[in-house]
Amino acid sequence: MSRQQKELDYDGYEALGAHEANHFYSMSIANWQDAESAALKSTLCSDSSVHTSNSKEVLDRNLKQVTMVADGSRKEALVELLKRKEIESKVASAFARAKDSDSTKNHEIKMRGELEDLLVVTRKQHEDLLKNKERAVAALESSMKRLALLDARAANIKLQMDEFSAEFEVIQSSIESLRQKKLKLPKLEDRHTDQIMGVTYSNATLSNCLSNAFGDDLYSFREFTLLDIQSATCKFSEGFKIQSDGHGCVYKGEIMNRTVMIYKLHSHSIESVKQFQQEVYILSKVRHPHILTLVGACPEALCLVYEYLPSESLHDRLFNRCNSHWLPWKIRARIVAEISGALLFLHSCKPQMIIHGNLKLENILLDTECHCKIADFGISRLFTDDMKDFPSFADGSKLKGSFPYADPECKRSKVMTPKYDIYYFGTVILQLLTGKQEVVLGLAGEVRRAMSCGKLSSILDPMAGQWPLEVAGKLAELGLRCSETSSQDCPELTLETVRDLEQLYFTREGRAPSSFLCPILQEIMHDPQVCADGLTYEGLTIREWMDSGSETSPVTSLKLEHRNLTPNHAIRFAIQDWLRHSHCLMKL
Repeated sequence: MSRQQKELDYDGYEALGAHEANHFYSMSIANWQDAESAALKSTLCSDSSVHTSNSKEVLDRNLKQVTMVADGSRKEALVELLKRKEIESKVASAFARAKDSDSTKNHEIKMRGELEDLLVVTRKQHEDLLKNKERAVAALESSMKRLALLDARAANIKLQMDEFSAEFEVIQSSIESLRQKKLKLPKLEDRHTDQIMGVTYSNATLSNCLSNAFGDDLYSFREFTLLDIQSATCKFSEGFKIQSDGHGCVYKGEIMNRTVMIYKLHSHSIESVKQFQQEVYILSKVRHPHILTLVGACPEALCLVYEYLPSESLHDRLFNRCNSHWLPWKIRARIVAEISGALLFLHSCKPQMIIHGNLKLENILLDTECHCKIADFGISRLFTDDMKDFPSFADGSKLKGSFPYADPECKRSKVMTPKYDIYYFGTVILQLLTGKQEVVLGLAGEVRRAMSCGKLSSILDPMAGQWPLEVAGKLAELGLRCSETSSQDCPELTLETVRDLEQLYFTREGRAPSSFLCPILQEIMHDPQVCADGLTYEGLTIREWMDSGSETSPVTSLKLEHRNLTPNHAIRFAIQDWLRHSHCLMKL
């Protein structure tokens, strides 16, 4: 209903109220007149019928009654009129309030519409603000990452600048040293000429050795020139020298964008030439994760180029008390397993078996993750089954060199056998357990006495942490067996021994997933093979099972459809990843 229609209705109602009031008043006056006429008629009738003397009094009395009735009617009419007016006033007030309410409602509707529009705008602005906030947060995170990367690069650049400054100072000092040596060059040239003349007899042998090594080229073995070596070491500068011994000097250098370790043998000794031949011949043919890699050689300068290990030797790590990086027992147990694997690899080489001959803590190097690598093959020997490859040694030639805690039986016979390396291995195990240096046979005797008294824990190296007695006991037993003075009592190094050592420290790190275990041995598989029953076994174990005449599955007891085995590379890679992860946890 429109506002104008409401106003017209209200005005009509007011007009109707006034008309009804006038009509009611007219009706009241007419009723009063009728009442007076009726009273008069009644009086006349009375007069006609009653002819008494008191008619006047009756007339007066009737008149008073009629007057009283008329007054009462007027009063009632007035009261009704007042009530009507009051009701009309209330109705008018109600209509006024309704009119105000409609006006207020219209205003509220208008305000509500405006507020809804404002709310939509506000929500849109809020959404825009949220989007802007997300973009700002993403930009801030990206900026923080870039800032962290820049900080890391700045720190790395600063570190490199410090290293370059130090190297520059070393180069400057080397240049000054070279200037001083340049004055002595004529005398040195004369002396070197005499020395070279003394070793020319071995050039033919050396050339044959290198031709064999470089000809195979199985492992990217390279022959370097004297210019390459001089460029890598700044002409054998003292600033690049790492250490020196009686056989030669070790330098750090850069060759083919690779940091290497260059071992320069002294050229004045015929034994150095033989050592060079031997090491090139052996290391150029073998590669193992725990044997130091020979990158190449320079026959012109009698230099051997190895991979560079930034860490130190096992001897320095154990006995340098100023070193704050101690070896925990887990790392030591792992090193024992790694050495055993490397020795088994050397002793199992075909067609020629390799004996290291100088296995000691000084020749066991550690990388940044404390994995070991065996070095110094200068006195190693190679054997074939018929012992014909090296006649001078196969005929029982004497072992040259002085080794303070070598195999006693080898010292007596002067003949090197695989038991020679095993004796060294036992000594290394006891040193890793006790943290003590070997003094002839004293260390083995001390460990044996402690075990017989049940006090093995009293001689264990406290710097290794809390040794598990099970692990320490098994390692001590193996070390004592390998350190037996009689080669007959010394154990053979077998694949089972290596696996037992690996299981020894792996089981202490945490149980391997069941899929990594051979169903027969319940040990971690090294050569997982899928059999005809669909299960994966250790290759050697399942072959022995089938070679024994069994035609059924060792797990399901069902007949095998065929005897073919398929390598399970997925399991093998998963086991290798798990082992690497275990190594990382051991470092922590």
